[in-house]
Amino acid sequence: MPKRLFILIISILLLLFSVWFYSGTITRFPSHVHAWSQADRLALAYGFIDNGFDFFRPATNNLRPEYEASKELTEEKGVTQVDFPVIEFIVAALMQSTGMQEPVVFRMLVLFISLLGIISLGLALKCLNYADPVVLLMVFFVFTAPVYTYYQAGMIPGIPAFALSMGGLFSLACFRDTIRTRHIYSGIAFFTLAALIRLPYLMLLLSALAAVFITHFRYREVRLHSIRAGIISLSLVLAYYAYNQYLGRTYGSVFLQTLMPPEDPADFAAIMRAAWDNWKWHYFTAGHYLIMLMALMLLLFQGFRKKLYNDIFFLTGVISLIPASLYVVVMARQFVAHDYYLIDSLMIPLLLITLSGLGNMPDSLLKKPRAIWVVALLLIAFMVYRSYEVQKERYTTYSWDRIETTRINFTDSDKFLEEAGIPEDARILVLDAYTNNTALLLMKRKGYVVINTTRENIEKGLSYNFDYIAVQNSFLSSDVLVPYPELRNRLRPVANNGRVGIYAYSNEIVEQSFAEMFGFAPKATVWSTTVSNDSASDASAEFVPLALFAADAHTAEAGALLFGAEIIRKGLQPGAELFLVIDIQRGGKLAHYSSIALSPFLRDDCTICDAEAYHHLPLQLETGDVFKCYLWNRDKQSLGLKNIDIQLKKLNLP
Repeated sequence: MPKRLFILIISILLLLFSVWFYSGTITRFPSHVHAWSQADRLALAYGFIDNGFDFFRPATNNLRPEYEASKELTEEKGVTQVDFPVIEFIVAALMQSTGMQEPVVFRMLVLFISLLGIISLGLALKCLNYADPVVLLMVFFVFTAPVYTYYQAGMIPGIPAFALSMGGLFSLACFRDTIRTRHIYSGIAFFTLAALIRLPYLMLLLSALAAVFITHFRYREVRLHSIRAGIISLSLVLAYYAYNQYLGRTYGSVFLQTLMPPEDPADFAAIMRAAWDNWKWHYFTAGHYLIMLMALMLLLFQGFRKKLYNDIFFLTGVISLIPASLYVVVMARQFVAHDYYLIDSLMIPLLLITLSGLGNMPDSLLKKPRAIWVVALLLIAFMVYRSYEVQKERYTTYSWDRIETTRINFTDSDKFLEEAGIPEDARILVLDAYTNNTALLLMKRKGYVVINTTRENIEKGLSYNFDYIAVQNSFLSSDVLVPYPELRNRLRPVANNGRVGIYAYSNEIVEQSFAEMFGFAPKATVWSTTVSNDSASDASAEFVPLALFAADAHTAEAGALLFGAEIIRKGLQPGAELFLVIDIQRGGKLAHYSSIALSPFLRDDCTICDAEAYHHLPLQLETGDVFKCYLWNRDKQSLGLKNIDIQLKKLNLP
């Protein structure tokens, strides 16, 4: 098939599958898996708009980065250390020029760059005379790798860096085909920009230079141009690296800048097992693993009959595999929770080695193109299906995911703050933020965050120059008042939308109840039950019923639940798995289920532990709904309960 027609078909297929995969998510604010890092990137784009497109002072909404400057911070502008933020800068320019300052602009740009990169891979393989079904198979090998599929319409820099690297591979393929030195410079330019955007791609840059030098060592002109291109490239990378270190020393960083190695070989093995258990079907599908296995077998039985030391792709893959493996070791602890580190390290070496294997098919197979097409299309269909299923799983919301809960709670909070009269330039301290920028972005305010709500971190946050404090209602007691109980009598309610409370901070102590902290109207209670017995009731069953009723017209007005009780630990160990469960049945089917961990209240220093909880009801009760509230004593440990108080409240909050 003619190359242009074949690439056009590939492009159309990629566009069609992109519509299918991303039509429901392309407009979303960063959510679900690794929303944290993606929100930080989105904040950089908005930061360029705010700072007048000052490229060399990238900033986010977080005025005090998590990783602090080594010098005293003289101005709070949110400036942060970050790898070359050219993608975020382009996103900001597009937002400004189109007037569309929405996450969809970022996602669309990254997807566009990614598709160009994948098409470049297809062009490279056509230049190297790979069979058409193999080209199509490897194009979809990249597109359907679940981890890549998820992020290629996201906001992490690894995707543009990967796509630029595919452009570099296309240039290398053209160089091998023509031996024109201009392709050395274009290829190294692509690899250099990738390394600037995401520093781990420096490994691929150096490997590609080494491969060109080795495969064409006998050509003096090629050696000279390789050295020249390498010097220019490394100078640029080192120059920005030095400047980036200056940013870190002067302003700090919201991005990790340290190595995360294991303690010893046993620890490394345990970490890798955990990472594999977490992500093995998110890295690749079974189809991907089968393709890599087939390629390895072809290399073992066919490849070494040929001069693989003259294969630029094979050499680049093998050479880059060495530093990539070292990178896995020095950043091992990140791999357990960060799936996208595979894209930055091992994915391209594995891709190149797989390509080299498939490029060594025996002539007996190549003479059966129909069989190859059938196998390729079956594998593509399977990989597309499995990747799509994984995407659905990755966009599932779980009650334990506090980062996603934070996004949901702060959605439309900018409008809430405007209605409450909070100025746009007010600095907000978010005490239970869980991320650097998500809450601040959704409030469209700058300010400060406390990510881990230890007493020390809360005290540090209270020392900042804030105007208001924002706290998620559902985490107020367990995550804020438990480590810092004095705040109960120092936070003055300003406004509350049922999910987030805005407070003024006062050094004057005024006693207030848990309910008073939300600013409920005096007659907001629509249903309540209280057991204020002096002697505690014993419980050791797995499920301990607390409330059960059928909603009527009055209770259907409820929008939130308040729970309070004294828990006598008895046989209950600190941190035991004890949950408050809210279960709503509608028409005989489950309409809502939530579990709230009560373990934060079961401290070492108490035998009778006060527990309080707030739960926002995400759906409006209807007459006839069956409302259940009970304790889930998962390990059936012995405990006592007294002074139980459960209230359902209307959300007529100021």
